[in-house]
Amino acid sequence: MKIVLIIGIVVLICGLCGILLCMIRTDAKIEARNHINKRIIELFKAGRANEVYNFYDSFVSNKEASICMVNTALIFDIPVHYFIGLAYQESGFDYRCKSGRNTDGSCDIGLFQLNMNVYKKYDSIYLLEIRNNTRLAGAHLTENYITAGNWYSALGLYNAGHEKHINFNHVKNILLYADMLDSKFSNRF
Repeated sequence: MKIVLIIGIVVLICGLCGILLCMIRTDAKIEARNHINKRIIELFKAGRANEVYNFYDSFVSNKEASICMVNTALIFDIPVHYFIGLAYQESGFDYRCKSGRNTDGSCDIGLFQLNMNVYKKYDSIYLLEIRNNTRLAGAHLTENYITAGNWYSALGLYNAGHEKHINFNHVKNILLYADMLDSKFSNRF
């Protein structure tokens, strides 16, 4: 029995160390991703905004959504690639996306899959509007960042609502998409 308990504790400690290491790596990449935000602003000032929007539109396939996501991320000081990765993970960039019913009877809606119970003062038509959905998602993710203190947890809280319910595969997928965008962006600009 003691051996099983010891093995369980070791597995738990290893798991927690893995999560902590992933969070540290994520925070270390923030400076690089903030550099990308700064580079986008430089490109805008140089009159190359359309090139930037076209670059993101090659992934998103919706110019309005691309423009809204980039601008919202910059306004809220969110690493652009995290924000775009979040939209990809949530809806696959389908701004008309509506989830099935959640266990509480609500549904998630739009590009960033905003929960109808959380945003009950808005109707579905309002939430399906790309600008509205993106702006509310940016505000929500920023609130998560302020609460959590790091982007890794903030991204996890976006979907989970509470630290106990964070789906680390969900966060990992966002980070993988952000890494891909980092690489493509660096090669292009």
